[in-house]
Amino acid sequence: MEPQEVWRVYQPEWLTAYTTGALGDLGEAEAHSFFRVMYLGKVRQDEYRVEPVSQDGKWEYRLVLGLPNRKGEFRDRAEADHLAGELGAEAVVVARFSQEEKRLLSYGSRLLHDGH
Repeated sequence: MEPQEVWRVYQPEWLTAYTTGALGDLGEAEAHSFFRVMYLGKVRQDEYRVEPVSQDGKWEYRLVLGLPNRKGEFRDRAEADHLAGELGAEAVVVARFSQEEKRLLSYGSRLLHDGH
């Protein structure tokens, strides 16, 4: 009897890695600069964002990183697809222990091993 495939659903959890001290265009440039120094080459393009945040009517920026967060595990692919559909466009379904899952999870381990 072959082992049954198990499907996992992941969705990024967006965590603030840095908030700028500067405001406006300078703040946005500061956030991008911080990214280049700390994370360039370690984080894929779709795993980070620079977002404006209103602080007392002034705009500062924050750098947020999307860490994969497992939302469920299923033996039935249809159930996994259903949950991913409910979670939205950022949710993905991968087979347990697949190359795709290893690639997805390699993000967090790269940062942990580099001490960031």
